[in-house]
Amino acid sequence: MSKTAKDSAIIQKHTKYSVYYFSVTLLVTYSGLKRQVKTMYFSKKRANCKLLPILTKSAIWSTFRHMEIVKITANALFPLFCYMGIGFLLGRLKIITMETAHGMNLLVFRLLLPFSTLINIWTAELSGAFDAKVIFSIVGLLTFIFITGNFAAKKTTKDKTVIPVMIQGSFKANFTLLSLPVLASIYGKNMGVIAVALPIVVILQNIFSVYAFERYTGKSKSLSGIFIALIKNPLIISCTVGLLLNFTNPPVPPIVKDSVIKKLGDCATPIGLLALGATFRFDGIVKYRRELGVTLFIKMILFPLIAIPFAELIGIRGSGLSVIGVLASAPIAINSYSTAVAMGGNEELANIIVVASSVLSMLTMFLAFCAIGFTVGLF
Repeated sequence: MSKTAKDSAIIQKHTKYSVYYFSVTLLVTYSGLKRQVKTMYFSKKRANCKLLPILTKSAIWSTFRHMEIVKITANALFPLFCYMGIGFLLGRLKIITMETAHGMNLLVFRLLLPFSTLINIWTAELSGAFDAKVIFSIVGLLTFIFITGNFAAKKTTKDKTVIPVMIQGSFKANFTLLSLPVLASIYGKNMGVIAVALPIVVILQNIFSVYAFERYTGKSKSLSGIFIALIKNPLIISCTVGLLLNFTNPPVPPIVKDSVIKKLGDCATPIGLLALGATFRFDGIVKYRRELGVTLFIKMILFPLIAIPFAELIGIRGSGLSVIGVLASAPIAINSYSTAVAMGGNEELANIIVVASSVLSMLTMFLAFCAIGFTVGLF
Protein backbone atom coordinates (compact mmCIF):
# COMPACT_ATOMS: atom_id res chain seq x y z
CA MET A 1 0.00 0.00 0.00
CA SER A 2 1.37 3.43 -0.97
CA LYS A 3 2.09 6.12 1.62
CA THR A 4 -0.83 8.21 0.31
CA ALA A 5 -3.19 5.28 0.67
CA LYS A 6 -1.94 4.61 4.21
CA ASP A 7 -2.44 8.27 5.17
CA SER A 8 -5.93 8.15 3.71
CA ALA A 9 -6.77 5.03 5.71
CA ILE A 10 -5.47 6.65 8.91
CA ILE A 11 -7.56 9.78 8.33
CA GLN A 12 -10.70 7.72 7.65
CA LYS A 13 -10.04 5.64 10.75
CA HIS A 14 -9.59 8.69 12.95
CA THR A 15 -12.57 10.42 11.42
CA LYS A 16 -14.64 7.49 12.62
CA TYR A 17 -13.01 7.73 16.06
CA SER A 18 -13.63 11.49 16.10
CA VAL A 19 -17.34 11.05 15.49
CA TYR A 20 -17.46 8.33 18.14
CA TYR A 21 -15.50 10.45 20.62
CA PHE A 22 -17.65 13.51 19.98
CA SER A 23 -20.90 11.59 20.51
CA VAL A 24 -19.70 9.78 23.64
CA THR A 25 -18.23 12.96 25.13
CA LEU A 26 -21.52 14.82 24.70
CA LEU A 27 -23.28 12.05 26.60
CA VAL A 28 -20.87 11.68 29.49
CA THR A 29 -19.42 15.18 30.01
CA TYR A 30 -21.77 16.08 32.86
CA SER A 31 -21.62 12.64 34.47
CA GLY A 32 -17.96 12.88 35.42
CA LEU A 33 -16.59 10.40 32.87
CA LYS A 34 -15.03 12.83 30.43
CA ARG A 35 -11.50 12.24 31.74
CA GLN A 36 -11.80 8.50 31.14
CA VAL A 37 -13.10 8.98 27.61
CA LYS A 38 -10.27 11.38 26.77
CA THR A 39 -7.70 8.96 28.20
CA MET A 40 -9.18 6.11 26.18
CA TYR A 41 -9.20 8.12 22.97
CA PHE A 42 -5.70 9.53 23.27
CA SER A 43 -4.12 6.19 24.14
CA LYS A 44 -0.92 5.09 22.45
CA LYS A 45 -2.79 2.65 20.20
CA ARG A 46 -4.48 5.60 18.48
CA ALA A 47 -1.50 7.94 18.37
CA ASN A 48 -0.74 7.37 14.68
CA CYS A 49 -2.42 10.60 13.59
CA LYS A 50 -1.79 13.62 15.83
CA LEU A 51 -3.44 16.43 13.92
CA LEU A 52 -7.03 15.21 13.88
CA PRO A 53 -7.33 14.51 17.64
CA ILE A 54 -5.95 18.00 18.38
CA LEU A 55 -8.44 19.61 16.03
CA THR A 56 -11.26 17.49 17.40
CA LYS A 57 -10.35 18.35 21.00
CA SER A 58 -10.23 22.07 20.16
CA ALA A 59 -13.58 21.99 18.35
CA ILE A 60 -15.26 20.09 21.17
CA TRP A 61 -13.96 22.40 23.89
CA SER A 62 -15.05 25.37 21.81
CA THR A 63 -18.52 23.84 21.43
CA PHE A 64 -18.82 23.23 25.17
CA ARG A 65 -17.74 26.81 25.90
CA HIS A 66 -20.45 28.14 23.61
CA MET A 67 -23.02 25.85 25.21
CA GLU A 68 -21.94 27.19 28.60
CA ILE A 69 -22.70 30.69 27.30
CA VAL A 70 -26.22 29.54 26.39
CA LYS A 71 -26.60 28.15 29.93
CA ILE A 72 -25.37 31.40 31.53
CA THR A 73 -27.63 33.47 29.28
CA ALA A 74 -30.62 31.27 30.13
CA ASN A 75 -29.84 31.61 33.85
CA ALA A 76 -29.65 35.40 33.52
CA LEU A 77 -32.92 35.58 31.57
CA PHE A 78 -34.92 33.04 33.61
CA PRO A 79 -35.67 35.42 36.53
CA LEU A 80 -36.78 38.05 34.00
CA PHE A 81 -39.32 35.68 32.46
CA CYS A 82 -40.52 34.80 35.97
CA TYR A 83 -41.06 38.49 36.79
CA MET A 84 -42.91 38.98 33.51
CA GLY A 85 -45.01 35.85 34.09
CA ILE A 86 -45.95 36.92 37.62
CA GLY A 87 -46.81 40.37 36.33
CA PHE A 88 -48.95 38.86 33.57
CA LEU A 89 -50.84 36.78 36.16
CA LEU A 90 -51.33 39.78 38.47
CA GLY A 91 -52.60 41.78 35.52
CA ARG A 92 -55.16 39.10 34.59
CA LEU A 93 -56.29 38.99 38.24
CA LYS A 94 -56.68 42.81 38.20
CA ILE A 95 -54.25 43.14 41.09
CA ILE A 96 -52.07 45.33 38.88
CA THR A 97 -54.35 47.53 36.81
CA MET A 98 -53.27 49.63 33.83
CA GLU A 99 -53.22 52.72 36.05
CA THR A 100 -51.08 50.93 38.65
CA ALA A 101 -48.68 49.69 35.98
CA HIS A 102 -48.35 53.21 34.60
CA GLY A 103 -47.47 54.53 38.08
CA MET A 104 -44.93 51.71 38.52
CA ASN A 105 -43.26 52.66 35.24
CA LEU A 106 -43.01 56.29 36.28
CA LEU A 107 -41.45 55.20 39.58
CA VAL A 108 -38.91 53.09 37.70
CA PHE A 109 -38.05 55.83 35.22
CA ARG A 110 -37.84 58.76 37.62
CA LEU A 111 -36.27 57.13 40.69
CA LEU A 112 -35.19 53.48 40.51
CA LEU A 113 -33.60 53.42 37.06
CA PRO A 114 -31.54 56.58 37.68
CA PHE A 115 -30.21 55.02 40.89
CA SER A 116 -29.37 51.81 38.98
CA THR A 117 -27.56 53.78 36.27
CA LEU A 118 -25.72 55.92 38.83
CA ILE A 119 -24.41 52.98 40.87
CA ASN A 120 -23.26 51.07 37.76
CA ILE A 121 -21.21 54.03 36.49
CA TRP A 122 -20.02 55.02 39.96
CA THR A 123 -18.59 51.56 40.72
CA ALA A 124 -17.13 50.88 37.24
CA GLU A 125 -13.35 50.37 37.13
CA LEU A 126 -12.55 53.14 34.66
CA SER A 127 -8.85 52.75 35.41
CA GLY A 128 -8.95 49.30 33.79
CA ALA A 129 -7.48 48.29 30.44
CA PHE A 130 -8.49 51.12 28.11
CA ASP A 131 -8.61 49.92 24.51
CA ALA A 132 -9.23 52.88 22.21
CA LYS A 133 -10.02 50.62 19.26
CA VAL A 134 -12.77 48.83 21.20
CA ILE A 135 -14.24 52.04 22.63
CA PHE A 136 -14.32 53.89 19.32
CA SER A 137 -15.80 50.80 17.64
CA ILE A 138 -18.60 50.66 20.22
CA VAL A 139 -19.36 54.36 19.76
CA GLY A 140 -19.27 54.05 15.97
CA LEU A 141 -21.41 50.91 15.82
CA LEU A 142 -24.05 52.26 18.21
CA THR A 143 -24.20 55.51 16.25
CA PHE A 144 -24.53 53.63 12.94
CA ILE A 145 -27.34 51.38 14.26
CA PHE A 146 -29.08 54.40 15.81
CA ILE A 147 -29.08 56.17 12.44
CA THR A 148 -30.18 52.98 10.66
CA GLY A 149 -33.02 52.47 13.14
CA ASN A 150 -34.09 56.08 12.71
CA PHE A 151 -34.23 55.72 8.93
CA ALA A 152 -36.03 52.35 9.04
CA ALA A 153 -38.60 53.53 11.61
CA LYS A 154 -39.56 56.60 9.57
CA LYS A 155 -39.93 54.42 6.45
CA THR A 156 -42.09 51.89 8.34
CA THR A 157 -44.60 54.17 10.08
CA LYS A 158 -45.69 57.77 10.46
CA ASP A 159 -46.91 57.32 14.04
CA LYS A 160 -44.71 59.54 16.21
CA THR A 161 -45.35 57.42 19.29
CA VAL A 162 -44.10 54.30 17.47
CA ILE A 163 -41.01 55.76 15.74
CA PRO A 164 -38.93 56.40 18.91
CA VAL A 165 -39.87 52.99 20.31
CA MET A 166 -38.53 51.35 17.14
CA ILE A 167 -35.40 53.49 17.19
CA GLN A 168 -34.73 52.65 20.84
CA GLY A 169 -35.35 48.97 20.20
CA SER A 170 -32.82 48.88 17.37
CA PHE A 171 -29.76 49.70 19.53
CA LYS A 172 -30.53 49.70 23.28
CA ALA A 173 -29.14 46.38 24.51
CA ASN A 174 -29.52 44.79 27.92
CA PHE A 175 -25.75 45.14 28.28
CA THR A 176 -25.51 45.68 32.03
CA LEU A 177 -27.49 42.56 32.94
CA LEU A 178 -25.87 40.09 30.54
CA SER A 179 -22.35 41.35 29.83
CA LEU A 180 -20.85 40.78 33.27
CA PRO A 181 -21.99 37.17 33.95
CA VAL A 182 -21.38 35.96 30.39
CA LEU A 183 -17.95 37.53 29.99
CA ALA A 184 -16.84 36.68 33.53
CA SER A 185 -17.49 33.01 32.73
CA ILE A 186 -15.02 33.25 29.83
CA TYR A 187 -12.32 35.63 31.05
CA GLY A 188 -12.54 35.36 34.82
CA LYS A 189 -11.10 38.45 36.50
CA ASN A 190 -9.64 39.92 33.29
CA MET A 191 -12.54 42.34 32.97
CA GLY A 192 -10.69 45.62 32.39
CA VAL A 193 -12.08 46.30 28.91
CA ILE A 194 -15.59 45.33 30.01
CA ALA A 195 -15.46 47.67 33.00
CA VAL A 196 -14.40 50.59 30.80
CA ALA A 197 -16.98 49.80 28.10
CA LEU A 198 -19.92 49.52 30.52
CA PRO A 199 -20.38 53.22 31.44
CA ILE A 200 -19.76 54.30 27.84
CA VAL A 201 -22.50 51.98 26.57
CA VAL A 202 -24.92 53.05 29.31
CA ILE A 203 -24.33 56.78 28.73
CA LEU A 204 -24.49 56.62 24.92
CA GLN A 205 -27.59 54.43 24.88
CA ASN A 206 -29.41 56.74 27.27
CA ILE A 207 -28.46 59.85 25.27
CA PHE A 208 -29.67 58.32 22.00
CA SER A 209 -32.83 56.98 23.63
CA VAL A 210 -33.81 60.25 25.31
CA TYR A 211 -33.03 62.19 22.13
CA ALA A 212 -35.29 59.92 20.04
CA PHE A 213 -38.26 60.40 22.38
CA GLU A 214 -37.73 64.14 22.76
CA ARG A 215 -37.43 64.47 18.99
CA TYR A 216 -40.70 62.71 18.19
CA THR A 217 -42.90 62.84 21.31
CA GLY A 218 -41.47 65.77 23.28
CA LYS A 219 -42.86 69.28 23.33
CA SER A 220 -39.58 70.81 22.19
CA LYS A 221 -38.81 70.41 18.49
CA SER A 222 -35.85 72.80 18.15
CA LEU A 223 -32.30 71.58 18.79
CA SER A 224 -31.92 73.93 21.76
CA GLY A 225 -35.19 72.69 23.27
CA ILE A 226 -34.18 69.06 22.78
CA PHE A 227 -30.78 69.76 24.35
CA ILE A 228 -32.41 71.35 27.42
CA ALA A 229 -34.78 68.38 27.72
CA LEU A 230 -31.78 66.01 27.49
CA ILE A 231 -29.84 67.59 30.33
CA LYS A 232 -32.98 67.66 32.51
CA ASN A 233 -33.74 63.96 31.91
CA PRO A 234 -33.28 61.75 35.04
CA LEU A 235 -31.18 59.19 33.14
CA ILE A 236 -28.77 61.80 31.78
CA ILE A 237 -28.48 63.42 35.21
CA SER A 238 -27.71 60.04 36.81
CA CYS A 239 -25.01 59.34 34.18
CA THR A 240 -23.39 62.71 34.88
CA VAL A 241 -23.51 62.30 38.67
CA GLY A 242 -22.19 58.74 38.36
CA LEU A 243 -19.17 59.93 36.37
CA LEU A 244 -18.44 62.72 38.88
CA LEU A 245 -18.62 60.28 41.79
CA ASN A 246 -16.40 57.80 39.94
CA PHE A 247 -13.72 60.41 39.23
CA THR A 248 -13.81 62.14 42.62
CA ASN A 249 -14.45 59.04 44.76
CA PRO A 250 -15.92 60.88 47.78
CA PRO A 251 -16.03 59.11 51.16
CA VAL A 252 -19.68 58.05 51.02
CA PRO A 253 -20.64 55.73 53.91
CA PRO A 254 -21.36 52.12 52.76
CA ILE A 255 -24.75 52.26 54.47
CA VAL A 256 -25.74 54.98 51.98
CA LYS A 257 -23.99 53.61 48.90
CA ASP A 258 -24.81 49.90 49.29
CA SER A 259 -27.85 49.78 51.56
CA VAL A 260 -29.80 52.67 50.00
CA ILE A 261 -28.64 53.62 46.49
CA LYS A 262 -27.71 50.15 45.26
CA LYS A 263 -30.77 48.44 46.71
CA LEU A 264 -33.10 51.03 45.23
CA GLY A 265 -31.37 50.55 41.88
CA ASP A 266 -31.78 46.78 42.15
CA CYS A 267 -35.56 47.26 42.40
CA ALA A 268 -35.75 48.80 38.91
CA THR A 269 -35.70 45.52 36.96
CA PRO A 270 -38.26 43.46 38.97
CA ILE A 271 -40.75 46.34 39.34
CA GLY A 272 -40.38 47.31 35.69
CA LEU A 273 -40.91 43.70 34.56
CA LEU A 274 -43.96 43.23 36.79
CA ALA A 275 -45.51 46.26 35.12
CA LEU A 276 -44.45 44.98 31.70
CA GLY A 277 -46.03 41.57 32.30
CA ALA A 278 -49.25 43.10 33.66
CA THR A 279 -49.76 45.13 30.47
CA PHE A 280 -48.69 42.45 27.96
CA ARG A 281 -51.28 41.61 25.29
CA PHE A 282 -50.81 38.84 22.72
CA ASP A 283 -52.98 40.59 20.14
CA GLY A 284 -50.36 43.35 19.97
CA ILE A 285 -48.01 40.94 18.18
CA VAL A 286 -50.37 40.80 15.20
CA LYS A 287 -51.26 44.46 15.40
CA TYR A 288 -47.64 45.62 15.31
CA ARG A 289 -46.12 42.70 13.41
CA ARG A 290 -44.44 44.92 10.81
CA GLU A 291 -42.90 47.32 13.32
CA LEU A 292 -41.86 44.40 15.53
CA GLY A 293 -40.27 42.55 12.62
CA VAL A 294 -38.26 45.56 11.44
CA THR A 295 -37.01 46.38 14.94
CA LEU A 296 -36.01 42.79 15.77
CA PHE A 297 -34.30 42.40 12.39
CA ILE A 298 -32.11 45.46 13.01
CA LYS A 299 -31.24 44.64 16.65
CA MET A 300 -31.03 40.84 16.64
CA ILE A 301 -29.80 40.11 13.10
CA LEU A 302 -28.34 43.16 11.35
CA PHE A 303 -26.44 44.50 14.38
CA PRO A 304 -24.51 41.22 15.03
CA LEU A 305 -23.90 40.63 11.32
CA ILE A 306 -22.27 44.06 11.01
CA ALA A 307 -20.58 44.42 14.40
CA ILE A 308 -18.73 41.11 14.73
CA PRO A 309 -17.15 40.96 11.22
CA PHE A 310 -16.25 44.66 11.48
CA ALA A 311 -14.52 44.17 14.83
CA GLU A 312 -12.64 41.13 13.52
CA LEU A 313 -11.54 42.96 10.37
CA ILE A 314 -9.98 45.87 12.27
CA GLY A 315 -8.09 43.48 14.55
CA ILE A 316 -10.09 43.45 17.78
CA ARG A 317 -9.59 40.17 19.63
CA GLY A 318 -10.19 38.56 23.01
CA SER A 319 -12.41 40.24 25.60
CA GLY A 320 -12.83 43.36 23.45
CA LEU A 321 -14.37 41.33 20.63
CA SER A 322 -16.62 39.50 23.08
CA VAL A 323 -17.84 42.82 24.53
CA ILE A 324 -18.94 43.87 21.05
CA GLY A 325 -20.50 40.43 20.52
CA VAL A 326 -22.61 40.76 23.68
CA LEU A 327 -23.63 44.33 22.84
CA ALA A 328 -24.78 43.30 19.36
CA SER A 329 -26.58 40.05 20.24
CA ALA A 330 -28.09 40.85 23.66
CA PRO A 331 -31.85 41.45 24.01
CA ILE A 332 -33.35 44.91 24.15
CA ALA A 333 -32.92 46.57 27.55
CA ILE A 334 -35.66 45.90 30.07
CA ASN A 335 -35.78 49.57 31.06
CA SER A 336 -36.64 50.58 27.49
CA TYR A 337 -40.27 49.75 28.29
CA SER A 338 -40.40 52.05 31.31
CA THR A 339 -38.61 54.75 29.31
CA ALA A 340 -41.18 54.49 26.49
CA VAL A 341 -44.12 54.71 28.89
CA ALA A 342 -42.70 57.68 30.82
CA MET A 343 -41.74 59.63 27.67
CA GLY A 344 -44.94 59.18 25.69
CA GLY A 345 -43.96 56.28 23.42
CA ASN A 346 -46.19 53.42 22.31
CA GLU A 347 -46.06 51.20 25.38
CA GLU A 348 -47.75 48.22 23.72
CA LEU A 349 -45.05 47.95 21.05
CA ALA A 350 -42.28 48.58 23.60
CA ASN A 351 -43.72 45.78 25.72
CA ILE A 352 -43.75 43.26 22.87
CA ILE A 353 -40.25 44.17 21.67
CA VAL A 354 -38.71 43.50 25.10
CA VAL A 355 -40.41 40.11 25.45
CA ALA A 356 -39.67 38.93 21.90
CA SER A 357 -36.02 40.01 21.96
CA SER A 358 -35.45 38.29 25.32
CA VAL A 359 -36.65 35.00 23.82
CA LEU A 360 -34.56 35.38 20.65
CA SER A 361 -31.40 36.43 22.49
CA MET A 362 -30.59 32.92 23.72
CA LEU A 363 -30.16 31.92 20.06
CA THR A 364 -28.46 35.11 18.86
CA MET A 365 -25.91 35.18 21.70
CA PHE A 366 -25.07 31.52 21.11
CA LEU A 367 -24.58 32.11 17.38
CA ALA A 368 -22.54 35.27 18.00
CA PHE A 369 -20.06 33.47 20.24
CA CYS A 370 -19.94 30.51 17.87
CA ALA A 371 -19.03 32.93 15.08
CA ILE A 372 -16.27 34.48 17.19
CA GLY A 373 -14.97 31.15 18.51
CA PHE A 374 -14.81 29.39 15.16
CA THR A 375 -13.23 32.32 13.24
CA VAL A 376 -10.62 34.11 15.37
CA GLY A 377 -11.15 32.50 18.78
CA LEU A 378 -12.32 33.88 22.10
CA PHE A 379 -8.83 34.61 23.42
